[in-house]
Amino acid sequence: MFGASESAGNLSGEINEGSLQGNLRGTQFRHLFYFGKLERNKWMIAGEYSREMLRKPYVIGRWMYSNGVRVPYVSRINAQGYLVTSNWVWGSAGVATTNYSRGEAIFRGECGSCHTLDGYRPLRQLLDGRDRANIRNFIVMLHQNKDDSPYKKFMPPMVGTEQDVNDLTDFLNAQVNPPAPKPMLTAQK
Repeated sequence: MFGASESAGNLSGEINEGSLQGNLRGTQFRHLFYFGKLERNKWMIAGEYSREMLRKPYVIGRWMYSNGVRVPYVSRINAQGYLVTSNWVWGSAGVATTNYSRGEAIFRGECGSCHTLDGYRPLRQLLDGRDRANIRNFIVMLHQNKDDSPYKKFMPPMVGTEQDVNDLTDFLNAQVNPPAPKPMLTAQK
């Protein structure tokens, strides 16, 4: 941000605050300045989005999906499980993990390259209004990766075992439908 005495012309190369003095002040001027930057970059943003959508669901055509899973390994991952075959080590030997923590690891590995929970392509918003069964049905649809799926062109398949599907479902359901807070107990007189 810049103060009232600073020149916006030095930042944008187009607008001088002195020429706008009396017409626009403070927030109005900043909105105009940032809108101008957005206008100049909208074609770059649209081009990046188009490039990204054209290559989906692959990052390397027919070899590697956008989440880093290599196409030839899908059947092995479906048989052995995502976390067993993942390049990342989750947990330590002898340490029990919960379905929630396994689901979080699967989310980070399979979904996190394109989605966040609350930011870019937010899953909390995209799955809003769905209960656990609906979230699971969506994940199963991605896991089956059928030719008639509307998501097949844009999203990689969800790879892993039935347990992986359930773990990811539990994690996402906990994010979208968090349990109600327990009532706080108060002391009685």
